[in-house]
Amino acid sequence: MKNKVLISLLLVVAACCSFTTSEWITFLGHDGTFKIAFPQDPEVMKHVVENGIIPLKSRLISYDVGRFRDENQVYQLVYSDYPDSLISSEYKSRITDTFIKNLVFATRDEIKGKIISIENITFHDFPGRHVHYTFNGGQTVMNMKLYLIKSRIYMLRVQCEPSNDNNASMDKFFDSFELIDKPVKKTAVEKK
Repeated sequence: MKNKVLISLLLVVAACCSFTTSEWITFLGHDGTFKIAFPQDPEVMKHVVENGIIPLKSRLISYDVGRFRDENQVYQLVYSDYPDSLISSEYKSRITDTFIKNLVFATRDEIKGKIISIENITFHDFPGRHVHYTFNGGQTVMNMKLYLIKSRIYMLRVQCEPSNDNNASMDKFFDSFELIDKPVKKTAVEKK
């Protein structure tokens, strides 16, 4: 009898463990200049935004947690390349600060949310912001780390319920972002 209970318990534990994975996927950017880790394979979407004088090419790399249990709902990296003549991290700080501020407020308007906090941050001496938003009537929070690196904007975003805010998986996602000095050719997806 004890053996049957023990075997049943082991089967339940094994079944539960098969649905979770601690190995994250390392995603290499299309041009080989950055990498970042996601809990599972993300989806990549390209689009051109025609909201001004210059068409802006952007890429969205997104992983929606969906059926996989996680503290977070969505992990995203959005990056856009701007002409050097429009913006660069090498410009005077008042110009880059205004540019970044406009992106922070454009994101707020896009999600129809509220800004809870904005913190000045840097990434390898490049200017950035850590912004904390709430939306969906306070049902969802989003942490975003935004960096202006030369003429490219990187927006790392994680959405979750307010009770899960500032969790270890969120930190793991943000901390996994790396620039690659010498671009590398994309090969098979790495496991981390």
